[in-house]
Amino acid sequence: MRNREPTLQESLRLSHMRSLASLDSLMEETGGSCDTEEAQRLLGGISRQAVDARVERGTILWAKLGRARRFPLAQFNVANARVQPAMLDVLGKLKHVESPASRLSFFLAPKHALGGARPIELLQAGERIDEVRRAARLYLSQGGL
Repeated sequence: MRNREPTLQESLRLSHMRSLASLDSLMEETGGSCDTEEAQRLLGGISRQAVDARVERGTILWAKLGRARRFPLAQFNVANARVQPAMLDVLGKLKHVESPASRLSFFLAPKHALGGARPIELLQAGERIDEVRRAARLYLSQGGL
């Protein structure tokens, strides 16, 4: 019996599943992730609607993994109950990237333009912020891929 070639739909579904698994793995490598309830707590006990509003405005980094939204923990400034200010600045530069997963990928994956560093880790440490901004512009010029 010969193996058949997967259909386009099967190939796309498999590619999507691999992409989600990769994002989940990248979030774990950079400090883990949390669900909406934990994000509410980390942001000073704000409401679910307030988190939803941030998602809609693009002022919080997230991706839908399975049926739930996941938020990378590295974006939060827990002491001040907010998203890191430098993160908000760079997120604003990526507002035209429609896919939350693409925005998340920019922040989590090592970038050649940053010498292999991950934007989220640099922003969390408050380091090389101008370089991360330039990397975001480069990312946009390449179509957000």
